Amino acid sequence: MSDIIAEEKKEEVNPFLTPVKIIEPEHKLPDYTFDMLPEEQKKVLAEHGWTQLMPVQRKTIPYMLAARDMLVQSKTGSGKTGAYVLPLLQVIVRDHIYPQALILVPTRELCIQVQDEIEKLSKGTGIRSVAIFGGVSYEPQLKALKNGVHIIVATPGRLMDHVQRGNVDFLDIRDLVLDEADEMLSMGFYPDMQKIRRYLPKMISCTMFIRQGHREQPGTPLVPLRRDGQGFHDHQGAGILQSR
Repeated sequence: MSDIIAEEKKEEVNPFLTPVKIIEPEHKLPDYTFDMLPEEQKKVLAEHGWTQLMPVQRKTIPYMLAARDMLVQSKTGSGKTGAYVLPLLQVIVRDHIYPQALILVPTRELCIQVQDEIEKLSKGTGIRSVAIFGGVSYEPQLKALKNGVHIIVATPGRLMDHVQRGNVDFLDIRDLVLDEADEMLSMGFYPDMQKIRRYLPKMISCTMFIRQGHREQPGTPLVPLRRDGQGFHDHQGAGILQSR
C-alpha cells in the first residue's frame, strides 16, 4: 500500500513544470496565462500543440510587456525562447519596418534556432526577422536588412561587422534580449558587447537569460548594455527567475 502511495506522489510532482526557486521584484507583476495571449498567438500555439505557458514564460512575459528589466536564470529546454519571443511579437509595431528588438546569442546554432522559433510563432503577422552570424556570406543578411526587419537575432561579432559597415542602426530598438549571456562572456564576446552598447538608445528594456547553475566569476561581470548605466536593474526592484 505504501508503495502505491509513494508512486502516486511521484507522479504528481513534475520537476519540469515546477520552478526550483523564484526571486521576484518587490513590486512583482501577476503571472501571465495562456488565456491572456492575443487570439492570433493562441491560434498559432494551438497549431503546435501548446495549451499552456511554462513557468519561465508565465513569469517573464509580464515584465517584458511592461518594459521592465529582468535577469532570468533558466535551464535549457524550459521554454525560455518562447518567454521572450511571445511578448516581443506583441509589442512590435508592424507598420514600422525598422529593427525594434535585438536578440544577442553566443553561437550560430542558437541564432538559427531562435530565428526558427520567431518565424514559427510570428506566422501570419507580417513581422520580419533576420539571423545574423558569422561563417556565411554577408549578402543574404544585408539584403534582409535593406528590405527591412522588425527583429534582429545575432552573434555579437558579425553584428558589429554590419554596424561598422553602416548596414544597420539601433535607433528604434525598444527591447534588448541576451540569451545565454554568461556563455557569451565566457566565449570572449565582452569587447563586442561593450561596442554594441555605444550604439543602443539610452532607454531600452533589457532582459538577460543565463544558464541555471551559473555563478558569476571575478573578472567576468554580467555586462550592462544600457547607455544610462542602469544595467539590468529594474527601477522597482531587480528580479531573478530560476526555473527547471
